[in-house]
Amino acid sequence: MKMEIDAEWSLFNIRRNLEWEKCSFYITRDKQQEFAKCVVKQGEYPIYNFLIHLFHVKGTLDINKDVFNTDSKAGNLINEFMKNLDLENVLDYLKKNSFEFYPVMEIYYNSLMSRLDVNNESYFRNFKELLMKNLHLFSRAAKHSLFLDMQNCCTTRIKHGNLNVNMESRKEVFEINKYILKEGLEKFDEFEERHYIQLAFFRNVVVSAGVVGEIDWLENFLNKYIIELAPEHRKNLYNYGMAYVCFERGKFEKSLELITRVEYEYFYFRVEVKTVQLRIFYELNLFEQANSLVDTFKHFLSKNKSLSPLYRKRNSIFLNYYIQLFKYKRGDHSISLKRIESEMSTITFECKSWTLRKLSELEENVTKNETRLRGQAANC
Repeated sequence: MKMEIDAEWSLFNIRRNLEWEKCSFYITRDKQQEFAKCVVKQGEYPIYNFLIHLFHVKGTLDINKDVFNTDSKAGNLINEFMKNLDLENVLDYLKKNSFEFYPVMEIYYNSLMSRLDVNNESYFRNFKELLMKNLHLFSRAAKHSLFLDMQNCCTTRIKHGNLNVNMESRKEVFEINKYILKEGLEKFDEFEERHYIQLAFFRNVVVSAGVVGEIDWLENFLNKYIIELAPEHRKNLYNYGMAYVCFERGKFEKSLELITRVEYEYFYFRVEVKTVQLRIFYELNLFEQANSLVDTFKHFLSKNKSLSPLYRKRNSIFLNYYIQLFKYKRGDHSISLKRIESEMSTITFECKSWTLRKLSELEENVTKNETRLRGQAANC
């Protein structure tokens, strides 16, 4: 019989119940040794199940805390329990004693730790390598959940890590998404009555492809998979995705037309639509529109209580540098590009890759102008 572990509806519960039945069988036949083994298994399976769900819940709480301004008191018992639980010692015991499900526990542990300690590269690498090596242990639904966990690990690293980690993680997210689609794991359960791709996953694919510049791939994805979304989301996500495509191809007017059609009922759109619009305004040199949207955006960030302090800070930093670069572009050369470059090198914020490109373009223009002026002076 193939051994599969389902992360959402754990087969450990089923195994525990089977051991209970076996206990009844052995005790009535006076087979105490076999009975004792079953009792041990009855205790082990709930522990496995508990640890898996504990890792899931802890990871989910930390992700929500990063993005949404969730109650800091929420999960205090979980945090306190985790703080006093020597997970390394438990895993070491499982490994030394060659427990059957040690690889499963190790995968979930590294998944959690890669989000809690983003600058420790080994946790994420271990998670990825162990999962790919032990995929046969998991059901389809569990694979779906674990690869989404891997996405979340990368996203957390992007939000907290340094620039090198960010760039690597962005590429990693794109490759993970491609693998999920290749293996048909984009839907949680292919046997569900309404098996649509989750909105969050679809949006993640769009953003990751846009960030790494896979524009042709993104357009093909949109045309192929848009029908796999729930009908009420298709128009919104298609406009959103094609706005990215048009933007990266330099069709800024068309991109602006598409992005303004996106409705805001999905949380992430409330922020991301604004950042896309701001970048379009910059490219089209629409300073007044940009300045107005920056003010609106700042108000939104300060008043919206559902945004986490980290998310608010990252977007606020982007707005600060955005408006400075835009002013410089329009002729305010009292702004120091060197100072901005120095400051940005040590911090992370939203749209940093794009902002760095715009900074580089301005610096190149300065160099070209200086070279031109020196040439003119030499000819005089």
